[in-house]
Amino acid sequence: DRVNDKHTVIGKGMFKKETDITMFTNMKVKTASGCVGTIQGGFGKSGKFKVHFPDGLPDASEVLVGLGSNKLTMAFKRYIFDKNKKMIQA
Repeated sequence: DRVNDKHTVIGKGMFKKETDITMFTNMKVKTASGCVGTIQGGFGKSGKFKVHFPDGLPDASEVLVGLGSNKLTMAFKRYIFDKNKKMIQA
């Protein structure tokens, strides 16, 4: 959605507003350019979320304008027979 500073991005569209984002807190997300960040938590009540990039983004305007692709991806596994229904990232 927008870039707060060189290390923080506000994202939208990954979660519905009913989703409990605390389940996804501290999970890793990746940009199309390969920068890895972690979800810090929700932002507002409309399904937006805050992502922190510890190494910073190479060029914040590039991510915002979308010269590459401004999509965030989150890969995780969830095993069918796990009673805790825990999500695991490699």
